[in-house]
Amino acid sequence: IANIAWTCATPGRRDAPATVAPRAEALRKRREAGPQELGTMAWSYATFGLLDDPLLQAISEEALSKIHAFSAQNLTNTAWAFATLGLRDEPLMEAIAAAAIKR
Repeated sequence: IANIAWTCATPGRRDAPATVAPRAEALRKRREAGPQELGTMAWSYATFGLLDDPLLQAISEEALSKIHAFSAQNLTNTAWAFATLGLRDEPLMEAIAAAAIKR
């Protein structure tokens, strides 16, 4: 799911409807998603400026439970996405900051 969203949001291929299409599937499978998939989904939506509160809340919840496994790139993509969309998710940002400091 994250790969589809990423492909649609990369330069030269801007297809917002195709990015939105996997939303229901992403919500269903969010617990199976790893750090890269979570960060990529958030990044894809932010790239289009698509504010999808239920999906981004689900990404936040999953990210908080898996933050210890996030790479520097995963942390960066997730933080950038939430900031770009203007989302003030203090628990997530604090967890990202703490994880980044540990590296």
